[in-house]
Amino acid sequence: MKEEGLPNNFNIKDVQKVHWLCRGGMRVDYLWRDSLPTASLQETVTNFKPSHVYIELGTCDLAKATFNEAISVARDVAELVLWLLEEGVKFVICGKVLYRLKDKRKIPRTARYDYGVDLKSFEDHRQLLARNLHATLPSQARLWVHSKLEARKSYICDDGVHLTRNGTKRFYYSLRGSILLMSKKPTAQLAISPTLTQQGQGAHH
Repeated sequence: MKEEGLPNNFNIKDVQKVHWLCRGGMRVDYLWRDSLPTASLQETVTNFKPSHVYIELGTCDLAKATFNEAISVARDVAELVLWLLEEGVKFVICGKVLYRLKDKRKIPRTARYDYGVDLKSFEDHRQLLARNLHATLPSQARLWVHSKLEARKSYICDDGVHLTRNGTKRFYYSLRGSILLMSKKPTAQLAISPTLTQQGQGAHH
């Protein structure tokens, strides 16, 4: 977020410290695999000891997913949330996967990105994942919808996937809203993982 002039700590006085665990193209299995935390996540939680965690689910998790794989992503995220709570995290927010505007049939063969499933299937799986998370997340967690991003398609770049500059700023302020919600709960430190920016690269802090 620094390249957009947006402070990584969100200028929220009740948040003592923010740690970002992010990279472009990150998927849930970078954090959670075979019902266990990956080494990078285990190390981050052990060293940083966050009290609150925000997890932004990226579109890559659903790019090639079948119906059953979308259900599997929801199960993995629910297991990840439960593990975080067992590790002492007090509250977790999961961001709803953002929409896409193009599918593989409309992308030239020389395109850099593999768009996987067709757009309708992607959208069906996106809504399915959100419904399953809403139904299965424990009381110490909730699903966060980027409502203002959902309302305007102009926030997505011409590639149909990544956020524009204005979209990145709108995403940032949506993140800030979720953190303000968590800051009303007992607050010490916040971990965020993973996030999207205009170029699809994670911001580090």
